[in-house]
Amino acid sequence: MRNRLATGLTTAALLLGGASLAPQASAAEDDEIYWPITYDTVGTTHVGAGVDADASLGPATLRIELGLLRGGLRNGALPLPPTSIEFKALGVVPLRAKVSFHSASPITGQLDSGEVNTVTATASYYVQLSDVKVKVLGVWTPLYVGNRCQTADPVRMTLKTPEGTSFDLNTGGPISGRYTIGNFANCAPLQLPDVFGIGSLAVNALVPGSNNTATIHLSNLVFLP
Repeated sequence: MRNRLATGLTTAALLLGGASLAPQASAAEDDEIYWPITYDTVGTTHVGAGVDADASLGPATLRIELGLLRGGLRNGALPLPPTSIEFKALGVVPLRAKVSFHSASPITGQLDSGEVNTVTATASYYVQLSDVKVKVLGVWTPLYVGNRCQTADPVRMTLKTPEGTSFDLNTGGPISGRYTIGNFANCAPLQLPDVFGIGSLAVNALVPGSNNTATIHLSNLVFLP
């Protein structure tokens, strides 16, 4: 399995990168050879709990280092643009908010080759809410959660190639998984101190939960110089 992976990835690097491996690649102590690559990405997420609504993820560009010998993935970055989500709290009250993602650590993962090729990738983001509004008598009215309302801890997502599908190095494919959203902090109105988390009670009554899913489609592999 590893021999096939080494041969396939090295050949792809030579063909698509258009250069010799030696000058650009960085070798780790275990002699792994890492090469920077990019994929175009686009995806969606479903937020459960009291939200029960979908939001877009991207389009964006994933930049990551691929281990040409053993398929390791390291030092990845996927800057996601802000998105918006609209839902009905308790199934009745219309709400909408701007959702931003702030990277908390580099993306890591693994590309495994065999009868079925699979990818596993783990990313961590702080999730921030802003421009929260409620619809009252047909008019969207601000709720003033301030500009520091975000998850107290990073949201960790581990996404994998769906069972029954195979990931193609060149053309990409989907990766998906479930994730948990923890409590938010600093969501007090008008930038007031969030004493004992009281200002974040409304957000934390709706958003945190474990029943969240995400799917990202990778495409258009590029080996960087």
